[in-house]
Amino acid sequence: MTKEFAKTRKRNPDGTFAVPTIPSRFNKKEYKKNYNKIHSKERIEKAVEWGRKNKEKRKLIRKRWVENNREKVNFLKRAYMYRRKQQLKSSPFPTLKQIDLLYKKFYGLCIYCNLSKATTIDHIIPLSRKGTNELDNLAPSCLSCNSSKGAKLLKEWKPEIYEV
Repeated sequence: MTKEFAKTRKRNPDGTFAVPTIPSRFNKKEYKKNYNKIHSKERIEKAVEWGRKNKEKRKLIRKRWVENNREKVNFLKRAYMYRRKQQLKSSPFPTLKQIDLLYKKFYGLCIYCNLSKATTIDHIIPLSRKGTNELDNLAPSCLSCNSSKGAKLLKEWKPEIYEV
C-alpha cells in the first residue's frame, strides 16, 4: 500500500518527495462575500419563492423583527420620508450610529421633560422653518413632547425652556 502511494506522490528534481504546500488560512468572510456575489440571483429567487409559499410565516417573522427593532424602523421610515421629499440632498440625515450616540449623550431621556424615555428625534428648529438635519439641530424626545411641539420654535412652545 505504501509503495503505491509513494509512486503517485510528486518528486522534486533531486529525487526527494515534494512537500505539499498548505494553503494560507481559510478566510470565511472572503469566501462568503465571493459566494454571495456569484450566487446572489439564485438566493434571491429561492427567497422570493419561499416567501410566496409561506406568506403567514413571512408576516410573522417581519412582525417580530419590527417589534424587536423599533428604533431602526423609525429611523428607516424617517430616512425614506426625507428621501421622498428630496431633503437629503441639502442636508443628509445622520446615520444610525450617530443617532445612537445622541440618545446615549442624553441617557435615553427626553431632552424637554427629562422624565420619559426618548423614542423619537426632534428637530429643534423645524424643517418647515429652514431647519436642517445636522446633529446640532436634532434632539431625542418622547412622543408626547415631540408631537405637542410640532413645528413650533422652543420660544413659542415652552418659553421657560428657551435659553438665550
